[in-house]
Amino acid sequence: MDTWLMQLLSASNGRHFRDDEIQRIMMYAESLPTRLTAVKEIADQRDALAKHLSKNVEVFAGNPSFAADVVETLFTVSQAMLLDDLNVVETKLADRLYAVGVLMELGSDQMQSIFSIVETNLYSRVSPETKELMEPYFTWARDRLTAMVEETDYATV
Repeated sequence: MDTWLMQLLSASNGRHFRDDEIQRIMMYAESLPTRLTAVKEIADQRDALAKHLSKNVEVFAGNPSFAADVVETLFTVSQAMLLDDLNVVETKLADRLYAVGVLMELGSDQMQSIFSIVETNLYSRVSPETKELMEPYFTWARDRLTAMVEETDYATV
């Protein structure tokens, strides 16, 4: 996984960190306990969220494995939040959630709706701090997924 931190460590091989690099690492390190707590909170909701989707979202009725795939994407988004790196989500969106969309022939409006249901349901189950940490990552992932679905190659993947 090529995160910003790994890239920074590779780039600084043989030289001292610049002040801005030190500052970014320190800010990240200070936020790590809160990020880890958020990841734990989210992981604790995995089963409940998958059940909620398969019971309350018509498109997942009879397809609990697809509901579970959507929920797994949530954990990819939480991993991106933990690592403070949106690039972590890109591949997983393409591999997992995008594939669910293709297999179930979901349009961008349906994907937006499903993502919104997962997000809303999760936020009702976690602390305000976790919600605040996750929001920018969810927003980015939802927007990126919608763009993927709207791309012309969507139906042929």
